[in-house]
Amino acid sequence: MLRELLRQSNLPVDGKKARLITRLIGNSILAEKKINSEKVLVLSYDDRHNWGKLFLEEMKEIKGVNCSLFNTADEVPDAENVFVYIHPDHTINRENDRIIIEALQNHTKTTFMPTLKELFLYDEKIGQSKEYASWLPKTWFFTDFDCAYRQISLMDFPFISKSNEGAASSNIRFIADKRNAELELKTVFSEKGLPRHDNRKIGLVQQGYVLWQEFLPNNNNDWRVIMMNKKYAWVLKRHNRPNVPFASGSGNIEQIEKLNPMIEDILNFTLDFVNEFDYNFTGVDIVINKDGEYKLLETTTGWASPGYTECKVFIRNETGEWAPSIFKGKDQWLIAALSMDCLIKQKMDN
Repeated sequence: MLRELLRQSNLPVDGKKARLITRLIGNSILAEKKINSEKVLVLSYDDRHNWGKLFLEEMKEIKGVNCSLFNTADEVPDAENVFVYIHPDHTINRENDRIIIEALQNHTKTTFMPTLKELFLYDEKIGQSKEYASWLPKTWFFTDFDCAYRQISLMDFPFISKSNEGAASSNIRFIADKRNAELELKTVFSEKGLPRHDNRKIGLVQQGYVLWQEFLPNNNNDWRVIMMNKKYAWVLKRHNRPNVPFASGSGNIEQIEKLNPMIEDILNFTLDFVNEFDYNFTGVDIVINKDGEYKLLETTTGWASPGYTECKVFIRNETGEWAPSIFKGKDQWLIAALSMDCLIKQKMDN
């Protein structure tokens, strides 16, 4: 039946079921809205992981849509018919990718996935602490030594100290007591600064600021949620490292395959966050506070592909309820293509 529908639409019939469904849905969206797909240009950033290329391979399943890779901001027109996917780097190419992202911030007509705001705040913990203040545990940011020193006497210990950049729990420190807090503060505001970890780049330091955050105890894990276009989502349960209460980078994970009330609550919490900022491609890390409320730790825009392969992709239906789909995490690029297809439809509707 599925292949027959594809034949009737003059579409290829090769591939697994998930790919066939993606092909059928994607092309039917454009056909339904009578969109001249030949006038649509989809650009994808040529990142070092080749994720931009993987995305375009699936995007090309959408019949007639023009697709191309790009390497610089100058290659991205600011036009209503242009749609852009970017996966930024947080390690080797971070500085170059930041230049591109900042150069694109003045685009007002082009549609981006993730949104320009999401991209700008990616791996920027200071920026996130200001923008997402009501969603985070209590957070303090100081660029003045004396102000930070006075705050120490008001802090509950332990608490978390973070550098602005870092992934997999790098550059996150567990401050156990007042003595450790004072020592870190003096080091950060010293002439040499505090060495900042990055095994790909030696000599980085944190200097002239501290970013402190309330520690939420009794969390043996966090929850990573990937949500696209407010419709597709999957969940990873990440257990803490053996020696510190941080889950990111532990490698001890559970890929969520079944929907239950708690997973629904986590998905709806993420959806509420996404709706507030009108995001379209979001990764969030979530824990629970002492009152049983969900709290956001930080956001990301990417994923470690091997970690999500068997996660069930949940789809939000027209009544706003979440339901399991035929897709899994390994179909992430199919889902990304469907999400971009929906963004094209939404743009053309307006």
